[in-house]
Amino acid sequence: MTDSFSRARERRGGMRAALGEAERSLASPVVGRLESWSRTVRQDLEALLAAVDLHVSSTEAPGAVLDGIVAAAPHLAPRVDQARHEHELIRYRLRSALDLLPATTETAAHTARDRAVEALEAIVRHRQLGSDLVYEAFKVDIESPE
Repeated sequence: MTDSFSRARERRGGMRAALGEAERSLASPVVGRLESWSRTVRQDLEALLAAVDLHVSSTEAPGAVLDGIVAAAPHLAPRVDQARHEHELIRYRLRSALDLLPATTETAAHTARDRAVEALEAIVRHRQLGSDLVYEAFKVDIESPE
């Protein structure tokens, strides 16, 4: 499982970086910058969605970490199911924000920002759940290099 944890850490690092870029662009001012703000936020949200998609495909693959958690600690199965459900919720929220971009008005930009921030919050909570699951099943801190 050590090799599996190393790969998972790398993917988490990629998602964390994409999350940071999305947060940075979302926090930037919209007023007077609607077109450039929309373009930058869209690019960053698309990159974040790609990172989420990679996370989902790699953690939900047969024999991957979510299956490993259930095999090692069957009592965690309901929380693993919750993690799988959160994957779809996060994807939905990101796509919902992307559907509003490029924004044609500042009001639409603020709505897109609100939806994207909800997605970012869901990702942070999901990362916390994932860390807890890995630790409870394997006594490994997935965020720590050793």
